[in-house]
Amino acid sequence: MDSSLYKIVKVLIENGSTTTDELAYLEDVGNRTIENRIKDLSSVLQDTATIKKYGNTYSLVIHKYDDFLKIKTSFLRGELDLNDPTIRKNSIINSLLKESDYVSIDQISDEIGLDKRVINHTLNDLKDHLKLYTATVDNKRGKGLKLNFNNEAFALLLLRNIYQSNRQYIDAENFKSNKNMLSDLSLEKRLVSQIALNMTVLMQWRKKHEKITDYISEFNSLWDVKNKKIIELKEVFSNIFVDLTDSEVTFLLSPLNLSKNQYLDNNLVDKYFKENEKFIHGSLEKSIVNYGLKTDVVYDRIKWHVLFLINRGILREKNNEVLPKDIS
Repeated sequence: MDSSLYKIVKVLIENGSTTTDELAYLEDVGNRTIENRIKDLSSVLQDTATIKKYGNTYSLVIHKYDDFLKIKTSFLRGELDLNDPTIRKNSIINSLLKESDYVSIDQISDEIGLDKRVINHTLNDLKDHLKLYTATVDNKRGKGLKLNFNNEAFALLLLRNIYQSNRQYIDAENFKSNKNMLSDLSLEKRLVSQIALNMTVLMQWRKKHEKITDYISEFNSLWDVKNKKIIELKEVFSNIFVDLTDSEVTFLLSPLNLSKNQYLDNNLVDKYFKENEKFIHGSLEKSIVNYGLKTDVVYDRIKWHVLFLINRGILREKNNEVLPKDIS
């Protein structure tokens, strides 16, 4: 059983019945990939356990508990590959974000199973990464480590990116519950997953930290505040969180800024199309001068991609490609 199969087992144990869509989002793969992994997993488990499918939902039935426990235990240690520098960094940051006060290196070492010397060495490598989130690590003798943010809105972005980089950090039960709360709103599946993830992030932050009043620097919301679905979303948020601030609501809704959807304010979108065109006009014109293309025509083709590219940068989202291949 490789790590991808183990993660499916872990989700089915923690969540109980889980849909293909939920597994696909948690693993950041397509539904067909999940179906193939389920087949592989069934081969590994053999008569120890069965993965049953009802419609679009999977559940795990254990037949031989002792044998199953041996399989599960053998892969538990490999769940996080702490030899991977990125996973090491994220594991340390995740431990620090869970607490509002100082955390001892001994506590982090016990929690993630990493040698204290490795933790200290990794901290030196974290500085540049944390700058992207306005954060620094305060290291006080006798007290331990603490993350400080010049802008606490970036703490939410940092925690969300940790969850996205390795889904095993997520509180799977809260994530599933949040998705269920949004399911009645008839939103696009991708938006439901993204917003539910942000809700899970804010829940984790609120366990040990104060409300966030800072706004994400340079971020401008594009959604229509009068849209019925946006109003319904805000009502769902208000039923879950106590005294939500405007900046927290902005974070929860921020995925709406990353894709073309029916909830955007056309006037706001057009405004930023024009601003972005001014911003990139000079460099765009130079880059296409030898191709006999008109700058305004090219920009019209890429204006959505430019808008979302900028917003992904502002939200510290990963960019897999600058432009789709057919356009570039």
